[in-house]
Amino acid sequence: MPLPAIETPITPKERVLLRDIVREALRNAIMDATLLPGELLKDDALSEWLGVSRTPIREAINELGRIGLIELEPNRYTRVANPPSHDAAVAALHTLGVLYVGAVDITVPRLSPTQRDVLADEIGAAEALLEAGKPDEFHDALITAFNHLAEHANNSALVKLLQDTVDGLSYKAKVGRTWAGADRQTLRRGLIDYGGAVRAGDRKAACDAAERIFQMPSGGA
Repeated sequence: MPLPAIETPITPKERVLLRDIVREALRNAIMDATLLPGELLKDDALSEWLGVSRTPIREAINELGRIGLIELEPNRYTRVANPPSHDAAVAALHTLGVLYVGAVDITVPRLSPTQRDVLADEIGAAEALLEAGKPDEFHDALITAFNHLAEHANNSALVKLLQDTVDGLSYKAKVGRTWAGADRQTLRRGLIDYGGAVRAGDRKAACDAAERIFQMPSGGA
């Protein structure tokens, strides 16, 4: 896929490394499918696209390789990670569930009524995308909603863990089409129950519903 034009070359902001800005640009392009699974990444093309030298590009690629968004084989190829096997995609979805259920368990009791309403509305928006038959948009909205919840945990270790792991796991679950095999009504019921539990501040019910959303073996689905 041809790389899209960038109107203004990337320049580092105060206290932000150029490598980190490049990493975020590449990460976003992979997650929104501007760069497709399996697509080869050429340093020269990326340098021209982003308006930066090869050094921050290689640094960013190496970091994205560590979290599983890019596959590197020295002297052979650098490419966007290929779709995983079905089993690997489901395992990634379950691992996301483990992380997010933990975040729900910690966070829901801490939320103010306003925060609960906002987070429940985000789940409602994700459910609407599911009902509209937009699985990729649903996935992105769902992950964003759970990330927003975790930000209220007041737990820097948890937030750091999610930052380091969610992108790779989310990518595998998304391109592996884990939602395609889900029972639509069961998933929708889980979303409704989760949103209602968050709005009510019911920690246990929210955890139970989150387990069902992420198709965890221990869930009630």
